[in-house]
Amino acid sequence: MSERDTSPKIPEGLPEGLADEARAVAESTGAKMPGELTALQDAEDIATDDYPDAAVENARMALDWKEETGNPNDCGTQVGWERANQLDNGEDLSEDTINRMVSFFSRHDKGGDDQPKEDCSRMMWKAWGGDEGQRWAESKQSEFDTARENADFSDSGTDLVPPDAPEWEAQMLSLHEDVTNPNTDGGKELVGFTESTTPEFVKNRITDAIRGGALFSEFDTIPSGDLLELRNAFTDVLTQDSWTINELRDSLADQFSLTPEKAEVIARTETAAALNSAREDGYEEQGLADESRFYWTGATPGDERQTEACEWLIKRTNPNYGGNPVPLEELRELVEEAPEHDDDMDNNLARPESWTVHPSERSTFVRAPPE
Repeated sequence: MSERDTSPKIPEGLPEGLADEARAVAESTGAKMPGELTALQDAEDIATDDYPDAAVENARMALDWKEETGNPNDCGTQVGWERANQLDNGEDLSEDTINRMVSFFSRHDKGGDDQPKEDCSRMMWKAWGGDEGQRWAESKQSEFDTARENADFSDSGTDLVPPDAPEWEAQMLSLHEDVTNPNTDGGKELVGFTESTTPEFVKNRITDAIRGGALFSEFDTIPSGDLLELRNAFTDVLTQDSWTINELRDSLADQFSLTPEKAEVIARTETAAALNSAREDGYEEQGLADESRFYWTGATPGDERQTEACEWLIKRTNPNYGGNPVPLEELRELVEEAPEHDDDMDNNLARPESWTVHPSERSTFVRAPPE
């Protein structure tokens, strides 16, 4: 394998002091750059072969273990071992592959160092790059997201607000769009409520949804004993008149000792889950849940940021892509089924009660307008 330059790359033109901060963060995390400091990059210019040497060593260790032990427990899938070989060979990884790495790490147990090398959790965690691979993939995903946001990625294929939407519904959908597809510089733009009589109704729905347990809450970095504290943190922020994803991210990072990248994934995922559940409560209270049809939307099928599970849902239910809207409860069942149509997801990953198929969910359910 050829030598690779894995030193942090700092974009030219950053003000003095900011570049030093960027370099310090990058060196401390093993990442190339934190997402909010890579706005000067274009997505096509982002390197995808600069993962840390430690990630390569972890992948090689898993491959050696597999050969040494004969893999008696039949650990891993073909995709997992392909990832180990890619890392070991120093190959360029596609953005889709990086997203799959983030997805893998978010839903798998790393296994303890005291476990035998034949332990599947430990072996496959190493195969995908280990802790260092996880930090690199999360930071790299943030780079891509920021680059696309900074390029004003406005043609996301979303079709969120029905033409007959009441004010409260339009406001909730606008909040969801701001959180999951921000056309802003690293999430610094304020998210909040417009001046109207709607916010009180919306805030009450958000509070009730969070207190009712409407969070994704499938992150191994948040102990189950801290979930009440997590719900309180989200309630405090999401019912303010305005806030930013960065503020929520930093609050979670401090409160639960998380990396900024992991904290941002949780911030976006849990916020979207809470907003989804709050909007469902609004439909039920306003008598729209039973009489309407709904579909899945959020990005154009084929968008490399879209998972196969959500793409399946879009093609199945979205009339803009040949699907047929369905009753709310039927769509909930399809959300639960969706991971079965994605080879890189555990079949039980989805949380249909909060309309979330996977972490970092960008898509959501939308009420179809009357015929």
